[in-house]
Amino acid sequence: MTFRSGRFGRVTSGSGTPSEHPIISWNVNPSAEMVMFRNTKTGRHTLREATFFDCSVELVIDYDHDANPFATPPNLTAGATLTNLFLYVNGGAGASPSGDKWDFPSCIIQGTPTECSVEGKLGVRITVVPNGLFKYPGGYDPASNT
Repeated sequence: MTFRSGRFGRVTSGSGTPSEHPIISWNVNPSAEMVMFRNTKTGRHTLREATFFDCSVELVIDYDHDANPFATPPNLTAGATLTNLFLYVNGGAGASPSGDKWDFPSCIIQGTPTECSVEGKLGVRITVVPNGLFKYPGGYDPASNT
């Protein structure tokens, strides 16, 4: 077994030369929509089937005063579409992240609440939802497990 801290977790987005974001933390919450069946044949038990898969992602980045995250690029504004959003679990310390990652080919920014603490950092919390397919680290597609 190999265990590592989140020290080298990284986030990139975009095509060609992707933008790397100054990440403080990220959170991925995949979910499966459930359909419940209760009828005379199920007795007193509920049967369930996973139907559609979804995910919500929250990125917390440092607000960079020299490279405004709301400006283009990277245009991290509510309603904007991000392509090739990769959340690396251990992207390494080099110029090009690699390794296991969450893979979101297309996603939409749902919101960008910003928090300023007088005794702390100025952080931007970016909430993202996938627009179609997404994959777990290792390339696992949850829809392929039917």
